[in-house]
Amino acid sequence: MDWTNKYDRALSASGYLAAPLPWLDRSKYESLIREGSEYLSMALASPGVEAMISSSLSRQFNVNSTVYDGAIDAIYNETRVGGSVLHHNVDGSHTWTGALEALREAFPNDPEHVRAYHATLHLARDLTTPSGINPLVNPESFVSAKHFLTESIGLSAHAANDLLNLNAAEVCGAGVAAVALALGMRRPELSSLGRLGGRLLLAGYIAGNPALLLVSTVCLGRACYGLWRGDSLADLVGGLAVGGVTAAGFFATAAIVSGPVFVGVIAGAAAAAAVNHAAKAVASALRDDIEQVLGRQFTLYRGYSASL
Repeated sequence: MDWTNKYDRALSASGYLAAPLPWLDRSKYESLIREGSEYLSMALASPGVEAMISSSLSRQFNVNSTVYDGAIDAIYNETRVGGSVLHHNVDGSHTWTGALEALREAFPNDPEHVRAYHATLHLARDLTTPSGINPLVNPESFVSAKHFLTESIGLSAHAANDLLNLNAAEVCGAGVAAVALALGMRRPELSSLGRLGGRLLLAGYIAGNPALLLVSTVCLGRACYGLWRGDSLADLVGGLAVGGVTAAGFFATAAIVSGPVFVGVIAGAAAAAAVNHAAKAVASALRDDIEQVLGRQFTLYRGYSASL
């Protein structure tokens, strides 16, 4: 008897083995990584965590000891304009073009690539400071933008400064959020894009993180493309609501809980998970009602007009 063929036939006929093994289901791992990235981006956006990371990075890397550093910091060292927090924005030497111009004046005989190298090093070290930098905005544009944010929108001066600058901790948070967005783009459902966009939008505002706000804008832009194609507006609205209240639960709990920073973050994550579960259940239960309300309000929207 040919035992090999007998067992081969038995194994091939097994429905259990023909089914995909659950621990090899790639989509589950992607979902876990995406959810983990979303929660990690919120954790990195919490003020306590961001301040702790920024202070640690600044102590390690923000050491200006060369003659090139002295040339870039010359105006601040002479005038103290802007103080330790804002001189990056108002002394004119901490933008990319401003730093290069300061080095050209101080070291006219150095090759341009050497000046560019030291300007990059200096600005990279300044990026690690808690106040951060904005190497693309000159002092006049900074003052104008800050005036608009404080006078026209009503933000505090501190919030405006935060939104107009970027530091290394914020770059890390935006990078983690970009990972979550990239994974979300693989299966771009409006409900999941809405949840991600709602979380990142609130997190970016609370953290004053322009890079995180940019990621949230890209996320919502992809969601708008789905609307243009005629996808469900109710799914997007529900997702935004779930994401917003989840992030609010995280930041409110993290702020209320006293003790070490990470205790608040863990409590916030637990609260956010509970709020997310409850909010998704509510949004699912109300979806048909929301669909009807939106259908009456937006009769010309492609997703509704097509069904009339």
